[in-house]
Amino acid sequence: MVDQLARDFADQPVVFLEHPVDTAQGDRISRWWAAYAGGGSVLLPLVMVDSGYRHSYGSVAFSSAYRAMVEDALARPPEARLEVARQRVGSAYRFDVQVTNLSPVTLGSGNQAALHAIVYEETHVGDTDRFVRGVTSISIPSLPSGTAADYSMTVALGSVNWNRLHSVVLVDYRPGGSTGPYDMLAADLQP
Repeated sequence: MVDQLARDFADQPVVFLEHPVDTAQGDRISRWWAAYAGGGSVLLPLVMVDSGYRHSYGSVAFSSAYRAMVEDALARPPEARLEVARQRVGSAYRFDVQVTNLSPVTLGSGNQAALHAIVYEETHVGDTDRFVRGVTSISIPSLPSGTAADYSMTVALGSVNWNRLHSVVLVDYRPGGSTGPYDMLAADLQP
């Protein structure tokens, strides 16, 4: 079902990634929990769009629910511009990124702004054909509206098929400051 949605959105700037929930890399899972903000237990799958802008869990009408979440996200204009250079360095990917803040707010520690790099492999490991192999993130200390800054990140990788690797670089922040869900401002996908 998720792979069918991936095919349906193949001509759009959308990627459906599978993270192993019990051994999730980086801090992407914290975005889901911030959006959930509830108590008690939840059922798999845990699903989020745009760093938690929309989220879901457990049994739902998967195709229609996920499609609606993605279409809602696609209707929103980006609030940042990313220029990304990617390079393999040994058994790692290096990302040099320029972020331009197009939003009306200053991105920084007060709203937990961060830049993330996710490397995934086109391979069937769990339930989909896009399995996350490495994640890293760095905090954005201060980036006022209308300004740009340069950042570098490296994602170390284990045993992977380098010919099947792709990446996503994204910038997100927490509009509520230290509470509430995160929201993604922009992403750059490497097909």
